[in-house]
Amino acid sequence: MTQPPANNTARIRAQGSPVTWLLSLVFGAAISIIGSLAIGTVVEWVGMHVWWKDQGVQHSRDMVAEDLAYLAEYRRSLLTEDTVAFAASWADAATRAAGAAGILMLIRKGSEPATAGAKDGQPARLLRLAAPYLTAMVHVWQDAFIRLAIVYLALPAFALAFLIGLVDGLGRRDIRKWCGGRESSFVYHHAKRLLWPAFTFGFFLYLTWPTGGFNPAWAVLPFCAASACTVSLMAATFKKYL
Repeated sequence: MTQPPANNTARIRAQGSPVTWLLSLVFGAAISIIGSLAIGTVVEWVGMHVWWKDQGVQHSRDMVAEDLAYLAEYRRSLLTEDTVAFAASWADAATRAAGAAGILMLIRKGSEPATAGAKDGQPARLLRLAAPYLTAMVHVWQDAFIRLAIVYLALPAFALAFLIGLVDGLGRRDIRKWCGGRESSFVYHHAKRLLWPAFTFGFFLYLTWPTGGFNPAWAVLPFCAASACTVSLMAATFKKYL
């Protein structure tokens, strides 16, 4: 029986190492956050002309208020004593990031009223036109960071879902092992590939959702259940003998 090349074995071990998995997790989360901010901003800009053109900037401002209002129903968490203040601090961080990027300064300049009798140059007119869109973008960032804080506060729920799925799957694995059930590495590896999308798809969808006014529990519970089912399937189909 031929042995696999040494370089292939080292590459497989590197791909499966905890450090590599952690780095891929951090990188994937960063890409999801940046992508959600970009997509959410574009959707909001399009919506200002298509879906909520009567509301304009007020739509993005209302989303921030509605998401904070829903958090008031879940005032305490395992990770913080005041969920509203915690999420508001994350929204302030988004505002500071916009200020550091110079966006707030552009909004202030574009919001200044035109001087009577003075002729505005092309840059001033462009800033005046862009100010509402830049304001909406800042509100989208604030709302995304509030929802990111909600996802962070939901981590204990995901940890509990993972634990329940693991216990259930290991129990079914022992039943299969001692009853002579068949082993399927095909199902295991496909379930392993589905674990990351089951966890991140809902996270990405929730951050980019263009409307507020829905309970965050409905954004957390379905994907907690999906993650628990995936972990249970992985543990149940894991190889019989280590």
